[in-house]
Amino acid sequence: MALIVWDETISVHIPHIDQQHQELIGWINNLSEAIDNGEGELAVERVLQKLIDYVAEHFAQEELLMISYDFPGLGKHRKEHNYFVQRLKEIQAEFRSGLPIGQNTYIFLTDWLICHIKGTDQKYSGFILKQSVEPEPDISAEDEARRAKIEAIREQLASGSYLISGKDVAGKILDVIKG
Repeated sequence: MALIVWDETISVHIPHIDQQHQELIGWINNLSEAIDNGEGELAVERVLQKLIDYVAEHFAQEELLMISYDFPGLGKHRKEHNYFVQRLKEIQAEFRSGLPIGQNTYIFLTDWLICHIKGTDQKYSGFILKQSVEPEPDISAEDEARRAKIEAIREQLASGSYLISGKDVAGKILDVIKG
């Protein structure tokens, strides 16, 4: 399958969002390569899960940016995001049930992402760029400190150096959020 190549026509001209879009393109290309190279079900499953995780994180950041600039099209944009996440989860469920990920799936992923960026994302970025020279969400130092603490807990969990139950993890994160 042909890989997606980043070019300026799909730029939203917000550097950190463009970087995230390039990473999303990279994950879709990784999925294509894993399938084309016959890397096996486990490798394809890992790449697909990474894509789902990254998409969710990216969409959350985009929506925070839209909220911080009071973008009027947020509701419609969020529906598009929800549709794509749901479709990715369906693709994952189909793959887990034994259906292969074929060219039609890859075409859907690439077409949806490029059309979404060139259409919906470029609309919100144009709105934001008209309002601001540097479009970054307004995050307080307190919110940033909470985010850093949560990320530190996640990193400790991932490394295995923070051994507590899932319930304890949720409690720790809630404690951080509450301040």
